[in-house]
Amino acid sequence: MEFSDEEQDHIRKSHPIIIELIARLISIIQLLRERNHELENRNRELENRSNLNSSNSSIPPSKNPLNHKKIPNSRVRSGKNPGGQIGHIGTTLSPAEKPDIIIEHAPKVCSRCGATVQTKLLQFLDERQEAELPPTTILWIAHRLFSYHCPDCHTVTNGEFPRHVTQKVQYGVRLTAYVAYLSVYQLIPVKRLTHILSDLHGCSISPGTVINMVERVGGNLEGFTDKIRELLIESPVVHTDETGMKVGKKKSWLHVASTKLLTLYGIFGSRGHAGIEALGVLPHYFGIAVHDFWDSYHKYPCNHAYFNAHI
Repeated sequence: MEFSDEEQDHIRKSHPIIIELIARLISIIQLLRERNHELENRNRELENRSNLNSSNSSIPPSKNPLNHKKIPNSRVRSGKNPGGQIGHIGTTLSPAEKPDIIIEHAPKVCSRCGATVQTKLLQFLDERQEAELPPTTILWIAHRLFSYHCPDCHTVTNGEFPRHVTQKVQYGVRLTAYVAYLSVYQLIPVKRLTHILSDLHGCSISPGTVINMVERVGGNLEGFTDKIRELLIESPVVHTDETGMKVGKKKSWLHVASTKLLTLYGIFGSRGHAGIEALGVLPHYFGIAVHDFWDSYHKYPCNHAYFNAHI
C-alpha cells in the first residue's frame, strides 16, 4: 500500500500505537489482496474446466455436463409461416365406410307434447364418427380338449392343444410380446410397466414375471441375432463402440457393432478383448472398422478408421 509524502509525514508524527495499528492494517490488506488473487485464479480455473465438453476437448459426448449448451442451429430461416403452406395437399381424418359399431340416437318422446315416438316415423338426419380404442381388458381363452371314439374301427383319437399352450394356466403369446415391446423398445421400467398392465388392462403381473417374459422372447431371437451378426461381418464398413453401464449394481459394458441398417448390442463384463470377442463381429471381420482408437480394436486384422472427435 503506497502513501504520498504528506501522508507519510503525518504518520511519522502520529502516536506509536496508531503507527502500529496502521502497520497491522497494511499487512491485513496485503494478505486479503493475495487471498483474493488466489480465489480469482481458482475461479477462473473452475470456469474453464466447467466449459470443457466434447466439442472443445477430448471429453466423449457421454461425459458432457448437464448444463452443456447445444450447438446452435445453423439452419437458415425460410421466411415461411409455421404450418401447412399454400398449395400443400393436407390429410384429414376420413370416416370409415363400414363402421365397426353403430349407435343410433333417436328421441324417445315428442319435445312438445311428450307423446311416445313412433319409430316408423323416424327420419335420418346426419352421422358423425369417432376413432376410439376398443376395451383393453385381458381376454381369457379356454382351450378344451376332446377325444373321438370311432364307431367303425373303435379307435380313440384325442384332440391336441396348440403348440404354445403348455401350462394349465399361462399368459398368451400376444400379451408376452406386448410386455417385451413396452419393456425393451419403449424402455419402460419394470415396476411402471406392471402399473400400466394393471391400470389399463386389469392384468396383475409381478415384476419377476415381466423379466421372465422378456428373457423368453429374447431367447426366441437367437437365430435372428445370428443373422444380424452374419450380415455385419459381410458389410464393407461397420462402426464399433463400447460404453460403461450398470447391470444391477455391477459395472458392465455395452458393446455395439452397427451399420446404417443393422445394429447388434451385447452386454459383457469386459470393456476390452473379451467383450469384443463375445460380441462376435470383429474376430471374423476384414472390412473397415470405425472406432474411437481404443487399443483392444487394433488386435484385429481388419482395416481401421478413427472417429475424429475422440482423437
